[in-house]
Amino acid sequence: MKRAVAAVVVVLCGGPVAISQTVEIEKKPPAVIVKNAAGNIAASIAIGKGDRVVSTVGSLDNRFLFLAVRKHGGAGALNVVDLQAGTAISRALVNHPTRLLRLGPKQELWVLGDAMRSISENGEVGDPIPLRFEGGGFAWGQLIAVGADRAAISLTNLGAKTLYRVALIDLKQRRVDGVVQTRSAGQKAELGGSHFGKDILKGLATAGTATVHTTYFDYYLAARPDGRFVYAVDFGTHEVTAIDVPTTTKATTIKLDKSASKAQVSPDGKELICTGKQVQKIDLASNRMEN
Repeated sequence: MKRAVAAVVVVLCGGPVAISQTVEIEKKPPAVIVKNAAGNIAASIAIGKGDRVVSTVGSLDNRFLFLAVRKHGGAGALNVVDLQAGTAISRALVNHPTRLLRLGPKQELWVLGDAMRSISENGEVGDPIPLRFEGGGFAWGQLIAVGADRAAISLTNLGAKTLYRVALIDLKQRRVDGVVQTRSAGQKAELGGSHFGKDILKGLATAGTATVHTTYFDYYLAARPDGRFVYAVDFGTHEVTAIDVPTTTKATTIKLDKSASKAQVSPDGKELICTGKQVQKIDLASNRMEN
């Protein structure tokens, strides 16, 4: 019987010893096989033809393994594997699921797709936060935590007036606070005639709603540690947009050197460091470029 490794190893860390779980896909008949570190089968989950596991995460207490499955046609399912009991159940998830990830200081688990939904540590699925935006047809990019109870998602849409937008999500209130436009129609038109723009068009030719796109994604999101500002670094237009989170508006735009290709927040959380042929540092207290 043929098998293909789907998610090589999931390491569940919570106690003194890390527990490894190997997730495999049986081609005939299609199934997800979860094995423990000793190689014994912990659970076997039948899946339909054309279904695929898109993300795998363990619970914080190491008891459960969560597998987000995208079914043929786009519907999502959450398979919850009880590693102690050796059982598994399936629950409905968001459509077009793309990833499972933890956000905020409490490391709450979320799924991203055509909506966002929280997942409890025993696999219960919360109410959805709809992710429907004017223009439609968005491809999700980066999703980051913003402060204690918010998140930011970068959006790409070649069919609207802007190429990039940033959506701010209130995780506590379960709502979208607002969407901020970061690239103008003029900038989009100018970019579209460039070699880079053609690459973007090629890369997104088959991208649809809630599709992860990274190949040509020249965008980087970062947040000030206190969650007051989100920074959208656009390496296509060579600028940083500082977004005021409480008001969901642009605070300022900071120009970068045209060679800039990487960005990250400094370990002390005080600067946004952008690198290329030169190093540029933006002071996150004043939102100004340092001399």
